[in-house]
Amino acid sequence: MHNSVVIPDASKYKNMSKLHKYWSRKPWNLMSLMISKHSSAGDVVLDPFCGSGTVGLEAVLLNRNFIGFDLNPFSCLLTENTLSADFDEESLILAFEELKSKTSNKILDLYKHESEYIIYSIPGTANKKSYNLVLGDKNLKKTRTIFDPDLKVKYGFSSNSKINIPDAEFPKKFYKDRFSYKGVKKISDLISSENLDALTILWDEINSFPDPIKTSLKLVLTNTILHVSKLKSESIRPLGVNNYWIPDDFINENVYWRFLDRFEKYLKAKREIHSRYLLLDKDSVGTYKIFNETSLPLKSIKDNSIDYVLTDPPYGDVIQYSELTFIWNTWIEKDQNIIEELIINPVQDKNMDYFIGQISIFIAESFRVLKSNGKITICFQNKDPEIWFKLMRIAKISGYSIDSVEAFDYLGSPYNKNWSIKSPKMDLYVTLVKNQKGIVRTESQQRMDFQQLAELSKMTIAPDGKNQIDDIYSRFIACAIVSIMSGVDVENISKKELLSYISSIADIGGINEKYYQGNIFQNI
Repeated sequence: MHNSVVIPDASKYKNMSKLHKYWSRKPWNLMSLMISKHSSAGDVVLDPFCGSGTVGLEAVLLNRNFIGFDLNPFSCLLTENTLSADFDEESLILAFEELKSKTSNKILDLYKHESEYIIYSIPGTANKKSYNLVLGDKNLKKTRTIFDPDLKVKYGFSSNSKINIPDAEFPKKFYKDRFSYKGVKKISDLISSENLDALTILWDEINSFPDPIKTSLKLVLTNTILHVSKLKSESIRPLGVNNYWIPDDFINENVYWRFLDRFEKYLKAKREIHSRYLLLDKDSVGTYKIFNETSLPLKSIKDNSIDYVLTDPPYGDVIQYSELTFIWNTWIEKDQNIIEELIINPVQDKNMDYFIGQISIFIAESFRVLKSNGKITICFQNKDPEIWFKLMRIAKISGYSIDSVEAFDYLGSPYNKNWSIKSPKMDLYVTLVKNQKGIVRTESQQRMDFQQLAELSKMTIAPDGKNQIDDIYSRFIACAIVSIMSGVDVENISKKELLSYISSIADIGGINEKYYQGNIFQNI
């Protein structure tokens, strides 16, 4: 059965997600859609892995009361700042102008080259360009590029100035370590001496402001750090490959210019969020609580007290949140509890069994706190069918029944979407219902083998010959989910086998995108 859905206009409020970089951020319009469909005004919406706060913001703007959990301190700070309706734009701009007047000359002097200023240099050893300096005027408008043979002597990493910024050594147990072989042991090793000096100047002045202005400016500064580190080149964005990889042709970017750029993005994001609050009466805005603690278990939540759960749990080993946010948590001077982190991380002795065990707790706890007939929507994107199959088997045994499976294209162009044509390029939104008539804890008696499931997944392949590899993947997983939740288990299949199947079926033709996007797979 296929039902059409109405998706809010994604072209509105395009800047909200630019408040601060964060991983696997879901589109606000889809979160709004899910909350509207599966809950009512005054309901309590829970996100056990609240990330950057997108679910929370849409919940309170739809007059739902939101509860969010995240083990990551930076995530909680960002979520609180995202959800806050208190925004004094005039005071923030005045503080920013004061900060500029106190720091601009000091910082720009660090990048002065004759009568111009360095916008960025290329000290990396693999530079094959005809230039290593990109210069601009005092407004940092690009004027010219030149090659200076004495770059490392003039603008190298020889500063002996005292580092007066939050600094920390990287943990020895770091799974995605692509930096220590280059001599990087602590955060300050990722940043040149000029940029450390510039960041120190900003850090000292920012700390002189009162809250909430200080918190806002610190978020701007943490959003600046990656861009002014050695993690960036002219063609590579920092952490674009989801780890601290230093390209050989890294650039050294002007801190002042990047800080101004990040402030403008922060300001635009806050304006859009605030404008949405202003459209509502105070009585039409929900409340929110954010807990900086594990949601496994949900110790702070009573049984049968939640109307709807909407969440995007970790994807296994794809995104190492504690590692990626280590630099930011250091700068806000917070430690993260990695022991309880839901992740696959071999150096922390967290394997697939650990991950599935923790996912089981998440499913069971969500079931416990949901009211009868309450729903949970899990937004999940993983190319390993084993994780999907185990997740659904756990949900089935826990007592959930299927409501719908929907597929939507990614927001933006994440690295994982582009690096392989065989990677899934759509997110699946699986909505389950807590059964009103009691829990049915029975294992599936019927079983579907791979060939039967493959044939079922071909049923909606369009005859127009379009090659929609990602759609084939999503269709296959959607069919498997509905089968498992309907009491028909499916044969285990490896990631390699699934990719082989996708390659073979792609020659026949893909699923028609217009037909498929956003449709509900139910009772197939």
